[in-house]
Amino acid sequence: MPVMRIFALFALLLAGGSAQAQEGDAPLRVVASIKPLHSLAAGLMQGVAEPHLLIPGAANPHDYRLRPSEAESLQNADVLFWIGGGFEGGNLATLAGNARIVALAQAGGKHEEHDEHDEHDDHDEHGGHAGHGEHGGAEGDLHIWLDPHRAEGMVADMEAALIAADGENASLYRANAEALSERLHHLDERLAARMAPLRGRGSYIVFHDAYAHFEARYGLRSAGALLDASAHGHEHGPSARRMAQLRQRIMDEDADIACVFVEPAFDAAAAETLVQGSEAKIVRLDPIGADIPAGADAYFTLLENMGDSFARCLGA
Repeated sequence: MPVMRIFALFALLLAGGSAQAQEGDAPLRVVASIKPLHSLAAGLMQGVAEPHLLIPGAANPHDYRLRPSEAESLQNADVLFWIGGGFEGGNLATLAGNARIVALAQAGGKHEEHDEHDEHDDHDEHGGHAGHGEHGGAEGDLHIWLDPHRAEGMVADMEAALIAADGENASLYRANAEALSERLHHLDERLAARMAPLRGRGSYIVFHDAYAHFEARYGLRSAGALLDASAHGHEHGPSARRMAQLRQRIMDEDADIACVFVEPAFDAAAAETLVQGSEAKIVRLDPIGADIPAGADAYFTLLENMGDSFARCLGA
């Protein structure tokens, strides 16, 4: 009888150990708030697990309302990557209270170094501060992923968080981060070469003031936005006064407005009204990858598409 009890106890301990091992071997549950962050996370996690995209690509992250299943994914997350700083609507960090929470709003700033085209970042060919439009520039703009150089800093912060949460796969995360940083560097070089001839070919009006990091990186010059950076509630559209101001700029030949950019999921009627009777074009510009399939390549497609849009606007 004692032998049987010992055998039963031994079997119970084995079962418990097996369950613990199974739980320990469960893949890391990583949630990324928006598609560009999800793409970078997917690149970092190749060979380990797939991150979960929280906010669909076409949705407005500023006022997105989570579905119950999405809230549950946050509650079960081990790591949450988000911009923070008020960029995403709602307090995702509260729902992901048990996760390692990584806000990337300031990521990349401490990693910045001067390189061969940084000298173009500060001033455009007209002597003004590039990329600052009329709203004070990149400092308060949370769309930091639109600068691939800043994205390298984001990758470094994300890599550190993944290693801290899942040290067993540290070597994979490091190798993926190195490959991803190299890929971002080459993307930055391609965009710099492509945008360089566009400087001085006129200006443009954007839908909302979200492009200061891209503009500052590549020396481009916005003439204003239908909505300023603080106008997260896009559903109301630009005011009549704002429309009148921008219409006057477009009709002023000295302003040299080449195009008005529109964004996915927003009515282009205001842009059509603005350009009527002028030579300015309407060009689509997508800051978040609304129609791009999610995955490790999405970030690079997004930035290449952005280069295409600016070339269509400002190209000869």
